[in-house]
Amino acid sequence: MTGPSLKDRRSSSDGVPADADVPGSGERDAKLAMLWLGFPPLIGLFVYACYTSGKVFALGLLTATGAFATGAILGFLFGIPRSLAEPAIPIGSSSAEGGSAAPAPDDLGRHFAPNSNLEQISDWLTKILVGVGLVQLHQISAAVGGLASGLAPGLGGDDYGYQVAVALLITFSIAGFLGAYLYTRLHLQNAFELALRIKNALTKRVDADAKATAMVQQQLTPGADRIAVDALTKALEEATSGIRTQAFFLARKQRFEDWREGTPEEKKEFAGLGLPIFEALIALDPQGHYYRSRAELGYALLLQDPPRFADARAAFSEAIELRPAKQAGSTQMYEFSRAFCNVELDPDWPGPKFSSEAVVEVVCADIAVALDALDQVDEDRRKVVRKWLKHNSRGSSSMREQMRVLLKKFPKRR
Repeated sequence: MTGPSLKDRRSSSDGVPADADVPGSGERDAKLAMLWLGFPPLIGLFVYACYTSGKVFALGLLTATGAFATGAILGFLFGIPRSLAEPAIPIGSSSAEGGSAAPAPDDLGRHFAPNSNLEQISDWLTKILVGVGLVQLHQISAAVGGLASGLAPGLGGDDYGYQVAVALLITFSIAGFLGAYLYTRLHLQNAFELALRIKNALTKRVDADAKATAMVQQQLTPGADRIAVDALTKALEEATSGIRTQAFFLARKQRFEDWREGTPEEKKEFAGLGLPIFEALIALDPQGHYYRSRAELGYALLLQDPPRFADARAAFSEAIELRPAKQAGSTQMYEFSRAFCNVELDPDWPGPKFSSEAVVEVVCADIAVALDALDQVDEDRRKVVRKWLKHNSRGSSSMREQMRVLLKKFPKRR
């Protein structure tokens, strides 16, 4: 099996769109152009220097380098990509229809723009060079001939030196121009586009995080309009994992505050505010990596009016199943909460009949695990379980003695 491609790895790690072009093809094309145009003349210069002297070869290399650099500068100026960004419409300005034109979404809050001085200079110089070149076209050949005449003595003299100088000037100027132009057009333009895509991806991520945070805060605000679970799920899915973690702890914090403080009426009002958040987080975790979301959902379901014991029991059972073994000692409240749900769902309770063996077995098993955490249990719930144990310990169940032992280990009433 082959590994992920560069685009796939980039898309999964930094949020850059997978279809973003990978810089590098332009550089290869530029190198090929320079090799095809520059390598043969270098071979010719080397062969020519073998019949003359090393000084001729050195001067030829300097001439080729100068011509190449001159052509590269021109190619760079001609190849600089131009940005398509237009100035944002000022807020409050009128549109063609007479109304107030709002800025585009990408322009909202923009206080800085890319520096385009280099683009403007490139534009000016290319127009000047083209204009002057067209006007003075007849003088270009004379200028090249004069420069070649000056270089001819150092390149062997006579007609050979002149011809070599002209060949070097023309060939390496073209090679430098095409190489720099291709590199700038293909490689630099891809780099600019990739940078813009990264910026847009980061902006989109920030916007998604802000939207998800606002929706979570609205959901947890008493009296505000409620958010649908599907909308919360979509917003949290588009947000980063840090925002999802923040949403979990905000909803959990509010549950703790509602559990310990406030009047019964306030608790009833606040009880269901965190439910959609926990449900959305669970929907985004089909692999079951985060067992705490299931447990928190169970706690929130118990705070409903009326409590949803069956759904809460299912949530606690799933949390216990997904919980790592090393976390069992610090989350014994899960077992007690499930036992409390089973007691409330017991069809024989409250009443004169004793509970069935199956119900007694599962409740006693969970209470035995949660004995060390009973001090943290709400007194009302602990009272319900204590009464259930006391009632069923008088029956003929095979676990009668075990229930009596559990009753003795129950914390004293507060």
